[in-house]
Amino acid sequence: MAFTNREYAQADLEACRGLWRSLVQRHRDIYSDPSISGADPGIEFDQHLSHPALVKLWVAAIDSELVGLRGLLVEHGESEL
Repeated sequence: MAFTNREYAQADLEACRGLWRSLVQRHRDIYSDPSISGADPGIEFDQHLSHPALVKLWVAAIDSELVGLRGLLVEHGESEL
């Protein structure tokens, strides 16, 4: 099993939309709120990509299958990972 960690590439878009949908579903379950992130959470990932505070985005893969993503946002003198 080969683990890799690298910067996001445009070719990762669909896989990251799927990961984003999974994250949103987890939040909906935790907070018992099916309205979190709207009707199509995958499209919300596209908005995240254009967030002005997004500095960097990385993906994690196991045997070339994307299994995780994380981003660094810096805004108002604070950072969020």
